[in-house]
Amino acid sequence: MPKKRQTMLFSATMPNGVHDLALRITREAIWVEATPPGTTAEGIEEIFYSVKPEKKPDLLAELLKEPDWNQVLVFTRTKAGADVLDARLQREDIRTDVLHSNRRMQHRTRALERFAQGKVRVLVATDVAQRGLDVDGISHVVNYDIPLDPEDYVHRIGRTGRAGATGTAITFVTGADLGALKSLEHRLGRELNRIHIPEYDYAGVPKAESSAAAKNRRKSRSLQGLGSRSADDLTAEELEALLDPES
Repeated sequence: MPKKRQTMLFSATMPNGVHDLALRITREAIWVEATPPGTTAEGIEEIFYSVKPEKKPDLLAELLKEPDWNQVLVFTRTKAGADVLDARLQREDIRTDVLHSNRRMQHRTRALERFAQGKVRVLVATDVAQRGLDVDGISHVVNYDIPLDPEDYVHRIGRTGRAGATGTAITFVTGADLGALKSLEHRLGRELNRIHIPEYDYAGVPKAESSAAAKNRRKSRSLQGLGSRSADDLTAEELEALLDPES
């Protein structure tokens, strides 16, 4: 190749591998991006549910009862996880199919066609479906497992809210996922709205203690500390603490 030349590189996405390649083969390059990294469509509502790991299938099945969940794309982190979730939802009489790289091409093509035609309501997939999947009318994208790379999050939820339409992106967050959530929100430059359902929430969620409960707890500790001492043996401060209702 001639030493004096112009090199141009085009990519629909910019994962780390492509980014590193661009740095190696270009010099004094000008970067042109249609949208900044981490940008999501304006018509997508983004929320997350804090959930216990073992409650994730139940929560998803419950959410799928909502009438406006018309066509749903669910992302799992692993192929085995996709198969397990697909089987679980089918036991709940939910019309589903599964898409990942271990499935034969014939099956993958059929799964996409059935989903696009509305013959199945839910498509459970790994990240093989986060790019290049062009299906109109996806109402909800569910990150059943939070993506570890924030850019994967952007590509996943981009399957809904396309061409000016609206959509909803939901992410399940367990106690072990808080670090990934913080990293994601930092990359997006904003916090996601959280929905808390007590029966599904993970045990690590701190619950605010009322001031009255805190006072009763402190007073209980004080009484325990006094033991069997009589009133004559108490100091003025101890008596005041026992008699004052505000203490």
